[in-house]
Amino acid sequence: MIPYFLLVANIQTYEGVIALERTHKPIILHQTVIAGIFNLCLIVAVVYFNRLDIKSTVFPVIIAFALLPLAVFNQQVITGHSMQPFHYAYYVGNYTILVSFVLVVREVFGRQLESKS
Repeated sequence: MIPYFLLVANIQTYEGVIALERTHKPIILHQTVIAGIFNLCLIVAVVYFNRLDIKSTVFPVIIAFALLPLAVFNQQVITGHSMQPFHYAYYVGNYTILVSFVLVVREVFGRQLESKS
């Protein structure tokens, strides 16, 4: 608990890290957002080539996980407030993209394995 109290006591030194920024500027060129856009393009291609059915029960989950980084990193376009997205960039965003990608691969290769049986 002592390190936590020291951190709280010196919070003014961490203003640059936890700064609230007032902006409506979208974030497009962040690596997590680019990976999310690439993942969405992959999903569109898989649907286009009939490897994934949009009527399947897992499709909305795949899309939700793929769109989450875009929504999280660009919520300031609507709200006008942006907290520096460190945690989203290194944890939440990457994992949701990975979950979406794994679900797409599972659906594509799962259908191929079922059709061969």
